[in-house]
Amino acid sequence: KVCLRFAPEPNGYLHIGHSALLNKYFVDKYNGRLIVRLDDTNPSKESTEFVDSLLKDIASLGIVYDAVTYTSDYFPQLMDMAEKLIHEGKAYVDDTPVDQMRIERDKGVESKCRNNSVSMNLELWKEMILGSDRGLMCCLRGKLDFQNPNKCLRDPVYYRCNLAHHHRVGFKYKLYPTYDFASSFVDALEGITHVLRSNEYRDRDDQCHMIQEDMGVRKVDGWDDPRLPTIQGMVRRGLKIEALTQFIREQGASTNQNLMQWDKLWTINKKIIDPVCPRHTAVLEEHRVLITLANGPAEPFVRVMPRHKKFKEAGEKCTLYTKNIWIDYADALSISANDEVTLMDWGNCIIKEIKRDEMGTVVQLLGVLHLEGSVKATKLKLTWLPETDELVKLQLVDFDSLITKEKLVKFKKKKGEKTQEEKIQEEKEFLKALNPVTRKDTFTLGDSNMRNLKSGEIIQLERK
Repeated sequence: KVCLRFAPEPNGYLHIGHSALLNKYFVDKYNGRLIVRLDDTNPSKESTEFVDSLLKDIASLGIVYDAVTYTSDYFPQLMDMAEKLIHEGKAYVDDTPVDQMRIERDKGVESKCRNNSVSMNLELWKEMILGSDRGLMCCLRGKLDFQNPNKCLRDPVYYRCNLAHHHRVGFKYKLYPTYDFASSFVDALEGITHVLRSNEYRDRDDQCHMIQEDMGVRKVDGWDDPRLPTIQGMVRRGLKIEALTQFIREQGASTNQNLMQWDKLWTINKKIIDPVCPRHTAVLEEHRVLITLANGPAEPFVRVMPRHKKFKEAGEKCTLYTKNIWIDYADALSISANDEVTLMDWGNCIIKEIKRDEMGTVVQLLGVLHLEGSVKATKLKLTWLPETDELVKLQLVDFDSLITKEKLVKFKKKKGEKTQEEKIQEEKEFLKALNPVTRKDTFTLGDSNMRNLKSGEIIQLERK
């Protein structure tokens, strides 16, 4: 569900260049949520007067929002997160003078403080919290990439000291998070899906993603994440309730504890959906290769065919036949000159020539249709798409298991509670079993019929 935020800093009056109405437009269009967040992280420039003025201006614009929040609402969590990053070696305290730091960042020079020990960083962090003379000389920086071409990634500042009075929390804090650090955390916490910002923030997108990765936020979308064994998560992944019912039934009723195999459930599910689910075609967008058919159709033509050859209730789809067609790069690599291959739902063709660039990469195949050839005699059966502007952009998401082991070590209670040592050992075993990469996103092009798909439909991408 679309969730946007309008996050002005309460340091002035709202002008017409702000994105307030644009946020409202997209929220209305997609029936989403809008959060007004007052980004009050710089007490030197902010006041209650500006907060009241902003809320009045938003009301004058006729903007209806779901909630008003303040970045200061999250100050305790932001402090905890900063300290967590210090402990993990992902942030460090730097006392380099401001002008020198600016020059070093511009030239991509590593700060002398970058490799300080965790204990030293924590000691200086406490001085910052106190707002002491020593602390006032320091700032907290993220340990990202001090030589990155995108200068926003060159160890940005996360916290600075500021002894000014804050319009909401008074003098409770002596240090405040920067916009970059605070917004990365709060956007994730509030479930923001899209952020509308002016071009000056464009280079900060990569910075935000890297900070969020270090924070460990947004790794899982929610309890309906398709990697989790919740009903909504599994339904999003394509589970038919009929399969779940059959799976549970096969376990039987017993007082014995039963270790249920995850793969078995999906095998049952596949048997249910495979006979009825419509077929479509997709080609990986990156490095896709064009086949030019010398005797291909001079004018494109369309054929109507079933979406599932053995289940007519799946409906029909239109396939466009053109002289130039796209195939996956991996398929192009497996073809040699003069090979005869089958183009699925069309017939055979003979590849006469393979064109490569100066690096040896296959960039184009030249062939001729040989429709009288035997489909049974060919080894390669290729999925393909016509060269047309009507193809649909797709984002395919592959999910892997969250846990790499079938069964985790679990210590049985002897008498009373588990010992601290047993709890620590259990946690170590659990952490070792976590799969570091459980999601892979691939960008592809799909056949034009996919424009008509509805949310919740189950389809099969042939050969994928």
